[in-house]
Amino acid sequence: MKTNDIILNAKLEPYQDNEFDLEQYLPLGRIDHDQVDKIEYYHISTWKRLDNTRNFNNVTARYIRFYTKKPETVTVYLGIGYVAEKDETWRKPFNRFSGWTGSDGIFSFNLKNGVDGYDQQDAKTAFVFGDTLISNSDPKTKKRFKPVLMPANTVAYMDGNGSRHKNIDFRINTNHKQHIKAFFEPQNDLAYSGTTAQNLVNHTKDVHQCYLSGYNPDVVELIFDINQTQHISAIDIFNYRPEEPFDAYILNRGFNQVDVSVSLDQEKWFKIGRFTVDKANTSESFTHINIHKTCRYVKLHVPAKQGVGNHYEASDASEVIFGANKVVFYNHKHQLQDITVFATSELSKEFINSWFWLQDGVVLGSYIYFLPMIVRPDLNKPEGLQFALEGVSLIKAPIKNGEIDFDQHSQKPTPLYRYKKDEEWVFGAAILNFSHESGYQNSDGYVYIYGYQTIKGHRTLKVARVLPDTFEYIDTWEYYANNHWSTRLEDATSILEHISCEMSVTPIETGKNKGKFIAVFQYNVDSQYVAYAIGDTPSGPFSEPRIVYTCEEPKTLGRSAYTYNAKAHPHLSKPDDILVSYNVNSYEMEHHYDNVEVYHPRFIRLKDISVSDEDKEA
Repeated sequence: MKTNDIILNAKLEPYQDNEFDLEQYLPLGRIDHDQVDKIEYYHISTWKRLDNTRNFNNVTARYIRFYTKKPETVTVYLGIGYVAEKDETWRKPFNRFSGWTGSDGIFSFNLKNGVDGYDQQDAKTAFVFGDTLISNSDPKTKKRFKPVLMPANTVAYMDGNGSRHKNIDFRINTNHKQHIKAFFEPQNDLAYSGTTAQNLVNHTKDVHQCYLSGYNPDVVELIFDINQTQHISAIDIFNYRPEEPFDAYILNRGFNQVDVSVSLDQEKWFKIGRFTVDKANTSESFTHINIHKTCRYVKLHVPAKQGVGNHYEASDASEVIFGANKVVFYNHKHQLQDITVFATSELSKEFINSWFWLQDGVVLGSYIYFLPMIVRPDLNKPEGLQFALEGVSLIKAPIKNGEIDFDQHSQKPTPLYRYKKDEEWVFGAAILNFSHESGYQNSDGYVYIYGYQTIKGHRTLKVARVLPDTFEYIDTWEYYANNHWSTRLEDATSILEHISCEMSVTPIETGKNKGKFIAVFQYNVDSQYVAYAIGDTPSGPFSEPRIVYTCEEPKTLGRSAYTYNAKAHPHLSKPDDILVSYNVNSYEMEHHYDNVEVYHPRFIRLKDISVSDEDKEA
């Protein structure tokens, strides 16, 4: 099957819809006929009409129809694009009946030198999974035996890229008492609630708690780590002002006199001066303090004395406490947001019952990085959706002896999550390492990080880029914004619609689309449809989504089974034969107990029909 092959040669009956089932999704090209009045193709749930009755322009479709006013013969040729084939060989090692028996996410990484390019036969492959079910089951009845445990992430390793064998070593983490647990668990400040110091630099939500010291503290110091040495031009202190309604009297908790110092290493501090911070009479009022120093750390020392460090009268003994709403840092005109805070005193700090959803990752040098979401329970939502997001963290783990060293990993909060009213932003859905070490042709030196904006359930794709050496410093990232790159996440513009929460963007290295990029995703997150789009660059513009495959599991498994989050695995693929996984799940936990085969990834292959035999030989 190749581009320009004839896929339909049929006689049409006049004055009626002549409908044809092509029996699979195919990219459609030119159309030969004398005079056909109307041509349509079926997309998701509607028929779409072609403006050009001489060419389908590479849309993919399984059903097409024609309307003519006289007897006519029509010939349709294959266009440029991909066809999908189910791959049961790759599914087999994940269809397990004891121990690791399924998960709802799968990412693959080449731990050997971080080379992501196609067909890395000598790879050391790591599979990282999301929520995993650990149990035993009956291979005949498919029923699971309780108890069924669910750590938030597990891992597996495979020598090579699967082209010669499928021996996969599944790993489950346990503690010293053999309790099953996740390899990565939230440990950074995003996993805590209360009047914490991290609230001062948390810009992810419209409304959050202020910072408050403990009562009657001996010392009130806040040390801000801006994660790398750089020039700080100024800071703005927004003083204590809780969410409405409140008694104006408690505005006296706000900082009054503040000593500001900077340091390169936290050993030697340079004092900028003592400053008076005004009360926050409005939510937008702040005190501007010029810094103009190169440093990594900024310290605010608040005198722990009533009427000096706060705005109470010195004789007022009602409460001795000190607080502020937020502190904003600037590097010249660029606002910094990749900041962590240490405080000598905090009124409340409670651990949230939470877990990680890992999202995508990238191997850079001898480390692997992930951008996991922190998730907590929300029992007000329906079964299967009882969760809420708290933010996005960054995990950095060393790679030692061809495996991930989970014990030595570090993690920190990031500014890569936003929630404002009905609008949500998340970055980390996909990562394309297009650095010069990636193994791809014509790489441009950048790592591209994809995210999405969700408004009333509709998701659109965004993209950022960064040089690999500064990947972990989020303030060095740039966001694609209408043909230029901005330092502000909020400026990022949409480059593709109907995408899923996990997906992939991969270079195309052969065929008619060589030099472009293929985005693979589940159409609208959790539909039955795997889709792709073609982009001119990693930041687009991308074509309209092209449905390429209908997942059968919602029908074959029944009940409340659903499919979601398709993505490509390039280092396990050939350039013209791309391995794609998608997730299968059920909204009913009882469904998982009744059928162990519900919950593991399925695989298809996307075949580029525009690749000639000469291309393959080359």
